[in-house]
Amino acid sequence: IGLLIDDAVVVRESITRRLEAGEDPVTAAREGTREIALAVLTTTLTLVAVFVPVAFMQGIVGRFFRQFGLTITFAVLISLFVAFTLDPMLSARFSRQRRSGEAHRENALARWLRGGLTALDRVFARALDGVLAWRKLTILAALALFVGSLWPARSWARTS
Repeated sequence: IGLLIDDAVVVRESITRRLEAGEDPVTAAREGTREIALAVLTTTLTLVAVFVPVAFMQGIVGRFFRQFGLTITFAVLISLFVAFTLDPMLSARFSRQRRSGEAHRENALARWLRGGLTALDRVFARALDGVLAWRKLTILAALALFVGSLWPARSWARTS
């Protein structure tokens, strides 16, 4: 699903950035899409280049993956088409231009989410500080977890 919405998210983000800079919605949609079109096209064609060969693999594996490769290829191409046509059109139609000096308003849910993410950022920063202060202990703990995770796999492999 992430592969299919990436193009639209990038296009919409570019348009939103231009709207926040004060451009009118039609110009923001046109120029925002044009500005990132090559990058979005390149990432989509890269995915196509990966999944088309999967669709035409030979043998039993090819039989299993043919539909998967074709489905992903066509779905990604359709998402590119939507990102270049429907998203800019809807953005130009339903977005509004921000007036100069107008502050960005957040609703209650956005404020709550921003507060939660800020708190999570502080927790992560403290954890990262601790890990960097105790590097050797962190490496030993990671190795112990890795070795400990191999133990159930070893006993499972013996019973199979």
